[in-house]
Amino acid sequence: PGAGARDILQQPFPWRGGSQELYRPLTILSYRLNAPGGTPSGPAFHTLNVLLHLAAVLLVYALLRSLAGGSPAGRGAALFGAALFAVVPAHAEAVLWVSGRSEVAVGVVAAAALWIAARDLPGRPVRWGGMIGIGALLFTGLLFKESMLTLVPILFLLHLAGESPGGGW
Repeated sequence: PGAGARDILQQPFPWRGGSQELYRPLTILSYRLNAPGGTPSGPAFHTLNVLLHLAAVLLVYALLRSLAGGSPAGRGAALFGAALFAVVPAHAEAVLWVSGRSEVAVGVVAAAALWIAARDLPGRPVRWGGMIGIGALLFTGLLFKESMLTLVPILFLLHLAGESPGGGW
């Protein structure tokens, strides 16, 4: 409580039994913003995790719409994929546990970056704003959790898929 930006940027991520020396300043900041005055509220923490998951679901839908096209079948496939993403049991722990905040936040940021990348697939004009946005989202995600780095090979594979004969997906 009452800690400044310097404290947040220098504080290692807390873990049971001490610290693992993980660097996750945006996760720590989100916890602090979720507990104004230093008084944590369980429902507030869980509500924010659920809202972040909802944002990820909407971004996955937008991503799948970009990849599937605007046909009714493409819209249906995107809706089905996003609904499946919303309820897959592997997400339950991240969404329901307060400690899962970093995973849910990285999911939101990664889905946003992939959506931007899907709009800039080969054969479409390169938008420098999109490339800068992806870089900024990658950096932001890394400040939530180090697993965001897996976005780099995923973006590379998305690019390769877009260059395949027939235009991709």
